[in-house]
Amino acid sequence: MAMHGEGDEGSCVPSSIRPGDVLADRYRLVDLLTESGGGRFWRAHDRILERHVALHIIPADDERADDLLDAARRSANVHDPRLLRVLDADKANGLCYVVNEWGTGDSLDIMLAGGGPLGPRRAAWLVSEVAASIAVGHEAGVPHGRLIPENVLIDHSGAVRLIGFAVDAAMHGVAPGKVSTDVADLGGLLYCALTGKWPGMSVSAVAAAPVEQGQVLRPRRVRAGIPRPLDALCDEVVNPYAGTGMAAMVADSATARPVGSPTKSASASAMPRAVVTSYVDRACVPPLGAFRTSSHRSSRTRGIPARTLRGRSAWPPSWCAGGTADRETPAHRPVRAA
Repeated sequence: MAMHGEGDEGSCVPSSIRPGDVLADRYRLVDLLTESGGGRFWRAHDRILERHVALHIIPADDERADDLLDAARRSANVHDPRLLRVLDADKANGLCYVVNEWGTGDSLDIMLAGGGPLGPRRAAWLVSEVAASIAVGHEAGVPHGRLIPENVLIDHSGAVRLIGFAVDAAMHGVAPGKVSTDVADLGGLLYCALTGKWPGMSVSAVAAAPVEQGQVLRPRRVRAGIPRPLDALCDEVVNPYAGTGMAAMVADSATARPVGSPTKSASASAMPRAVVTSYVDRACVPPLGAFRTSSHRSSRTRGIPARTLRGRSAWPPSWCAGGTADRETPAHRPVRAA
């Protein structure tokens, strides 16, 4: 990479790196999107394959560098179309970098900030898609590690895409994730989609869920109109009761095989599938494409202008029985500019 001037002292990415520089004779830096913790997140252009990519950069001597490359290798072994894949990872010119597939759309936190909580059916569908993808990773022995609203993207076709599988946790100096952490965060995502508040184990910029006497308030106490089955499912995961239902599976997963172990654990692979089944069984979930958006913005892509969410799907169908009024927040409400 061409460097322009002196870099900062210590383990920091050189301040002289700027748009137009080329990393590893391949990736031309286009836009600096975020910068924190001594690392930078860029939109870059792959000069060989002629496409945009996401590029995470930290100094090669950063204590996170080896873990970041290891996370990239593990993430590359997870094959699911809902993941924004790792395409490349290496050290060059004193930098450690990971290249990911570029995604366009709105992250969940942006959707909630712009349009408020989702309707119960949309929320259940979204989280069931996330759960199915997470289950694929768990079966490969790779937890996500930082499953927060900022890492859940609804792309321009309405499909769910996951950002930073294993890699984002490593970028934030978080130890390789556990299955139990992902499942707790999965319940947190459903709670967040329904209420606009975040109760998960991982840190998010979304406002924290209200707590009373050491327990997170049930979704129905935060927002009216949430179906009882989804309320109960959130409460089982977010406020676990020892030895019952979903909480028992979360607890069992803590003793599942270590990440990367070649020995397959039944509890580690079956438990996320059970979570998916619970979401599907307890709610009428819409088909793929329930979100129609022409937006190309995520909280991870600062500086890209917000566009309008538009188009309501033709659901719920007549056969989808709902015991409680489904007070939907329109998915086509314009997103406020950041």
